[in-house]
Amino acid sequence: MAAIEPRLNDDGTTTYWVRWRQPGQTKKTNEQFTGPDAQLRAERFAIDVKLAGGRWPKLWWPRVGYITQEQWDHLTAPAAAEPASARVPLLPYLRERVSLLTKVTPGTRNGYYRLIANYFDSYEPFATADVADPDTLNGDTISAWVNWLGDGEPHPKIEGAWLRAPKAPKTIHNAHGLAYQLLDYATRGEKPLRRTNPCTHTDLPSLDDSTDEEMTFLGHEEFWLLHAAGGPIAQDVSQFAVGTGARFGEYTAFHVGDVRRDRQPAALYVERAWKRDEASKEPPNPGFVIGPPKSSAGRRWVTLDEGTLGVLEGGYLDRPSTAWLLADTAGRPWTHARFYRGHWQPMVYRALRCEEHRAIDKEEGRLIKGERVRMTSKRELSTAWMVPCLCPGTLTKVPRIHDLRHTWVSWLIAAKVPIPKIAKAAGHDDIKTTYKVYGHLMAELDKEQAEAIGVALRGLRRAA
Repeated sequence: MAAIEPRLNDDGTTTYWVRWRQPGQTKKTNEQFTGPDAQLRAERFAIDVKLAGGRWPKLWWPRVGYITQEQWDHLTAPAAAEPASARVPLLPYLRERVSLLTKVTPGTRNGYYRLIANYFDSYEPFATADVADPDTLNGDTISAWVNWLGDGEPHPKIEGAWLRAPKAPKTIHNAHGLAYQLLDYATRGEKPLRRTNPCTHTDLPSLDDSTDEEMTFLGHEEFWLLHAAGGPIAQDVSQFAVGTGARFGEYTAFHVGDVRRDRQPAALYVERAWKRDEASKEPPNPGFVIGPPKSSAGRRWVTLDEGTLGVLEGGYLDRPSTAWLLADTAGRPWTHARFYRGHWQPMVYRALRCEEHRAIDKEEGRLIKGERVRMTSKRELSTAWMVPCLCPGTLTKVPRIHDLRHTWVSWLIAAKVPIPKIAKAAGHDDIKTTYKVYGHLMAELDKEQAEAIGVALRGLRRAA
């Protein structure tokens, strides 16, 4: 039986979703209704689905409504019968749809173009795929593409090397999500190109399988070991990051005047963040523009503990209120690339490799991709050098800058801060995001829950 689910939109209107499971299918099908009489139209459609035996009602075109038999015959005619001029090549179509997207920043649009260039263009079947032809673009085509992304292509001669590295589940989800969004337009409008979205029923790799690989959590001692290996700038920025849990694009967009020492505890309000925009040539950071945070929930207060506030009071707050809070010697806010190359990588390298092994790296070098390379300058640092030497007093994990945010969450969970408070402080739109990303860290809370129930039940048994 079809179920109707109302959803409140940001503009105050309501969308009514009709969901049901078609005979022989495990995943639910859905249709949505907005605008005048949306609820009444949804209820009528649900009745039509029931009368159709749980299938699409006859002559109903998804996201459009009922059409005439003539229109149906035209839309479902074999692709081979269509004139060559009616064909819609996939790759140009995807780029055209990206160019027509609204409510996206230039940086987001350029990011979509890069996704297409990196993960769509090089897949050979997509070069000949036709959006309007289900023989060349269907669910099997998309599933094969997803497998192609996840499998990669090993190097035929060099063991352990790749001609095309396998993509992480999160990357595959991002690419597939873009494909779904853009191809959904082909099923709607005045002249739909196809009846269904080929991405609808794709089985994607589980994000849970990649969580531990993509995130690194540092314990208290591990963080201070990393901190001790950095220079003054790396130390200050890393302590500020792990002390606030803010994203890099957020905490590098703070001004000195944003620090509110009149609050208890001191805090900053996140209301802006750096966004990539390759078309921007404006200083202080060409290629980036200031925009809103990642989502509406990203607008939030982040508190400052005494240690992090002490870092800022060590000279950062003595500058004009309009100056960038975390800036280089020229007064420019940090970009990820400049901070990563100039300060983060050298700090991580020194934390991973003891003094003796760093000397070996410099004098004897290391085999990297079959060639012996010597470390002569921090400018030559790359991920290939980030290998723990495992000597006493060295770091055994290889953190990214964003892992400081993950570390901040893990410390709050360990301190038994309520999850709703963590979700709000992290700027998550939905508490489900917090559970999904960090749920595996909550095992201790599960243990406490079981113990609490056990105590309660033992009390009941004694009373009986």
